[in-house]
Parts: sequence; structure tokens; C-alpha cells
Amino acid sequence: MVVTQCIYAAMALWVKAVFTRGRMSPMVFVVYRQAVATIVLIPIVIMKEDQGNHVSWSSRLLVDTLVVLTPILCSVSDRATGNQFMYYQGLNLGSSLMAMAMMNLIPGISFVMAASVGLEKVNVRKPRSLAKIFGTVICIGGAMTMAFFKGPKLLSDINILLHSSAGISRWVMGALFLVGSSSCWSLWLILQVPICRLYVEPLTLSARMCLLSTLQSTLLVSFLLPDPAA
Repeated sequence: MVVTQCIYAAMALWVKAVFTRGRMSPMVFVVYRQAVATIVLIPIVIMKEDQGNHVSWSSRLLVDTLVVLTPILCSVSDRATGNQFMYYQGLNLGSSLMAMAMMNLIPGISFVMAASVGLEKVNVRKPRSLAKIFGTVICIGGAMTMAFFKGPKLLSDINILLHSSAGISRWVMGALFLVGSSSCWSLWLILQVPICRLYVEPLTLSARMCLLSTLQSTLLVSFLLPDPAA
């Protein structure tokens, strides 16, 4: 998990540099991101299942998708498509530091969502529940403080953001997009509970979600950015 967080941080810095110095739309970037993930994952899944003497991946796709199509599509729309669009739009408008700070909202929002639907039991008389509540407050408060704290520039466009009203508006809009992204991510985590009960192979599930997200994001971008040059 530590390595995963380091990868997230490096990716945030790298993508922000691309958005700052290039002209790629965040929405188009999501399409490429999901498409590359699909191309990488599907052959691995096919080889894995062939080695395990299972039914072919293409045959299982038709049967399994009928069983779990609705929850997977909900999960894809929420996390792989909605979350990615808002995350990279927020990263584009804000900064990589803000994006990584806002990820700290996910545990707190997930706890609130899980408690509201009964997946998490809250008893204020027990130290365990009090610790979770206190941790949620610290988590959200720290993330919001980090997000709206404007420190020294790390990339060239941050200086512009800090010294103009339009830049401040972009900064706030970026923070709001990232809050929405964290909320989608938290909801996605909640949706994994019923999905993983129906579908117990995480690698195949990841490949299928990336494939469906590629199709969804491509269709969405074709309407929002009809210019082929984008």
C-alpha cells in the first residue's frame, strides 16, 4: 500500500506537468488511460485463465456480465469514469499537492457512507467508534486545510493561480472537483461489497471494468469534445 501511494503521488506530479506544458484535455487523457489499462490487463487475464484450465475469457464474458452487469456498470460509472473525469479536471485546475491531499478525504467519506447504509456500526460509547469518528474529523479537516493552503509554486502555472481572481476561482473549482472525485471513489468502495460477493476474481473484474470504462468515456468524450483534434 505504501508503494501504491508513491505511485499515485508520482502520477499526480507527472500528469500535472503534462497538463501544464501540453494541450491534452483531461477527459481525453482518461480515455487513453483506461484504454491502455484494458490493453495491458486483458491478455494477462486470458493467459491466467488458460493456465488454470478455466472456460475462455470471451465465453465467460457473456455469461458473467449478465449476472453482474448492473452493479459493475454502476461501479464503472462511479469510479472508473466519473471519478477519473473529476480527478483529472481538478488536477488540471488545481495542483498535484491538492489532488494528493484530497485523497485523504476518501477514508472519512467512506466511513460516513458505510455507517449511513449499515455496513459500519457506530456506538459512541465504544472507544473503537470514537476513534473512527475522531479520525474522520482529523482526516477531512487536514485534507481541506492542505487543499486550500497556497504554498510556493511547484510547477509554472501555480504562480498564476495564486495572484489573480481567475486563478483563485480555478483553484476553488479544482478543489470542488477533487471533493466530488473523492466522494465517487468512496461510493465505489462501498459498491465493491456486493460486487465482490458476486464476482470473486479481482483481476478479471478490473479488466472488465477498464474495458467498460473505456467504452463509456469514449462515448462521453465524443459528445463533450466533438472536435477530432482534441
